[in-house]
Amino acid sequence: MKMEYFRLCQSRKMNNVFPVEGLDTQVYVANPTQEQFQKLPQSIVTYFSYRNDYEVSDYLVAPTPMVSDGLRKVFAMYEPQMKFKSIQCYADKEEDIYKMAPAFYVYYIERTACLHKDSVIAPNGGVSQLVLDKNRMNRSDIMVIDGIPEKITIVSLAVAESILRRNMFGIDFQEVEIK
Repeated sequence: MKMEYFRLCQSRKMNNVFPVEGLDTQVYVANPTQEQFQKLPQSIVTYFSYRNDYEVSDYLVAPTPMVSDGLRKVFAMYEPQMKFKSIQCYADKEEDIYKMAPAFYVYYIERTACLHKDSVIAPNGGVSQLVLDKNRMNRSDIMVIDGIPEKITIVSLAVAESILRRNMFGIDFQEVEIK
């Protein structure tokens, strides 16, 4: 049986992605360790300047990868041990506060050391060619790859299909090579 996994990506087709503002990038890092994640507050509130052309994606990559409540529920369904910390965003002007109030969740799951030796890692730590080692994969439905600075989230075909059935917005999938 062929193993099918996909890299979870924020869609590049979005023009005006809603930015989560007001997060300390020294605290909300791109790929937190378990210790860094545990130090995050369980929930916080941030404020933003409302624009009616913002597109709210169900998956955001900056300043740290975050998921919407709907995507959080899918993740929790497939990986019950996954941990989440919430970020509630409100418009900074009273007249705009009820127009848009997205909630996001920073997530943490134990990293999986499954990079194949054929993966190509750029000098800055970015991955230009992702190859996973089938013998080192734990066959989880959701994985975060260990050994690289960026947070790359891998989902199984079952998770990808579950996300697609829920019509989530702003999510792309890149098929991952497995050797």
